[in-house]
Amino acid sequence: MSAGLVAQLDVRAAVAAETKWEPDLLPQPLVDRFAADRVDLVSEHIEQLALDDEAFRSCDLLIAHKWTYGRRPVALVPFRERVLYRATVEKIKPYLPPVVRGDEAYRTFKQAPTSRGNDISHVVTTDIANFYSSIPIDQLGQHLKGRAGHFELITWLENFWREISGRYVGIPQVNEASETVAEAYADDLQRRILARGVTSVRYSDDFRLLTLGDKRAVRALEIFDDEARQLGLHVNERKTRTDSISDYTDWFQASPNLQGPVARARDAFIDRDLYSDSTFEPDEAQEHRDTATEMLNLWSSGSREYQEGEARAEVVRHAKTALGLLETIEDPTAIPWCEAIVRTEPQLTPAVARYLRTLESRHHERVSSALESLVIYLPLSQWQRVWMLYVIEVGGFLTDNAVIDWAKSNTKDANSEFLRAYSAWVLACNHRLEDSTWREAANGSTSLTSPYLAGALANCRGFSSTEKAQLVAPNFLDQQLFEWVVHNEEDIIPPIF
Repeated sequence: MSAGLVAQLDVRAAVAAETKWEPDLLPQPLVDRFAADRVDLVSEHIEQLALDDEAFRSCDLLIAHKWTYGRRPVALVPFRERVLYRATVEKIKPYLPPVVRGDEAYRTFKQAPTSRGNDISHVVTTDIANFYSSIPIDQLGQHLKGRAGHFELITWLENFWREISGRYVGIPQVNEASETVAEAYADDLQRRILARGVTSVRYSDDFRLLTLGDKRAVRALEIFDDEARQLGLHVNERKTRTDSISDYTDWFQASPNLQGPVARARDAFIDRDLYSDSTFEPDEAQEHRDTATEMLNLWSSGSREYQEGEARAEVVRHAKTALGLLETIEDPTAIPWCEAIVRTEPQLTPAVARYLRTLESRHHERVSSALESLVIYLPLSQWQRVWMLYVIEVGGFLTDNAVIDWAKSNTKDANSEFLRAYSAWVLACNHRLEDSTWREAANGSTSLTSPYLAGALANCRGFSSTEKAQLVAPNFLDQQLFEWVVHNEEDIIPPIF
């Protein structure tokens, strides 16, 4: 990046924002915690790195479970790359449409067709298949240049996307900068179909096409499909359907078989964005505790009327919200359900992990028993293993040999650099990291994982202090992070009780 481009960026603001943002599908990285404590130091260093011509490395991927069908690739991007990406997009952000997310926005989006009166008779529900992964980089770049100018900055973005993906399509998911540029691309699709006479409402890449007459609904979907293809995108056929406005309204409000506990849950929990982790206030959580327990009981009951279609989807959504509510008040009621939830609803793994981590200090024996069942008896994906390690990271598992042995086994994962390094850090947090294990985990590490390995060295047995300092990767960020952990070890690594 040229000195002129770097001068246009507010790197310090990007560092501060990146460290405050906690992604919903991944735990917050260790390097973000360090950078939050050393914003000025890290910002100056990244500004210097930006002036180098060093190529960006391809990002690693974990495959998360989606709420409906399929899986979602989650990009693991090194800290330097994340900061420069955010800073560059922030520069063009004033020229792009705002990103509106959250529970209220999601509910408003779903409700919008029901408030149009006699203007519509049919609603086409549809979205884009693998939206972020399918966006053509060249077309996205041209669109952004048309909206924002800043040709040199956007050319840098195009090169960045190609280098970290190793492809000519796709931008990293689980990233606020990507949300901003993807919103602009989806907005263009909405503009294009409006120009051809199709009215719609949209939340991210989820669309509701609003028509007067069933024949116009068919034509609207044809137009949507045509315009999506011109942008290099494809309609998700599995999530596309057409409803009369009365059927859609019944679905949105409450169909007859969604009464009793589900109706109470709707009243208590509202409709929440599936990928939102918004929290409850303690008083609110205490007030709705019984409803949360009731929803988890309903989810586990296997009642036939709640096992199909929207009824089942709604129960699962409320089960996720129930976990978050019980987490807020550190209520252990849901611990017995955790294994079954992860087995049958893998998309709820982050919610289960956050719940167990929060309860560990007050209910260690019960959490440890549940965690042991999860990691030993379930066939977990790499993404799910990261979340189980997140629970163990909180410390306190020093004498839980089954859990520690499982964590140690992940340092040998030949297919995931991230799992190897994160496992080493988790073992260090539990005072169970040996020098031989650290060496295994460090094999083939890059800038993505070297911060975890630097932090882990601070509490690794078998190395002398001199050897630890020598083993830290020879770059400024890792060396500073190592010193930060060493000098703040009591605050960062849980003590032995």
